[in-house]
Amino acid sequence: MKRKIIFLDIDGTLTEPGSNEPPDSAVKAVRKAREGGHYVFLCTGRNYDMLMPLLKYGFDGVVASSGGYIRCGEEVIYDCPMTEVQKQRAMAVLEKNGVYRDQMETPAMFFPAAFPAPVIAGNTIRLRKMKQPPMLCFIRRSL
Repeated sequence: MKRKIIFLDIDGTLTEPGSNEPPDSAVKAVRKAREGGHYVFLCTGRNYDMLMPLLKYGFDGVVASSGGYIRCGEEVIYDCPMTEVQKQRAMAVLEKNGVYRDQMETPAMFFPAAFPAPVIAGNTIRLRKMKQPPMLCFIRRSL
């Protein structure tokens, strides 16, 4: 049997959108694939720190930050965070296009939550019903 590498997205594939808890059937399938000698990786636009609740289910690696961070086992094999200049340019584009921006910064991450301005102004009920609002996440350079 040839070993395969299985890449799983999170929202709507491994979990329900907006959730960090996969169903038991998904956890069993991941375990069975690994027991069969296959590799299972999470592959997501989320940054690595946002994956912490899912890592306990046992994955061989992670492709995070839309490919900007790749980890195989315990080894980081690619890490390409946004620079401060890139972050400022991204925020300027969002502002120029009328996208509401809010951000939270930690030493490791930069989270600008971006919503089209009309959604905020005209349909707050829609936002309240969302389990997890849309978010853009950028990794900052390591300190």
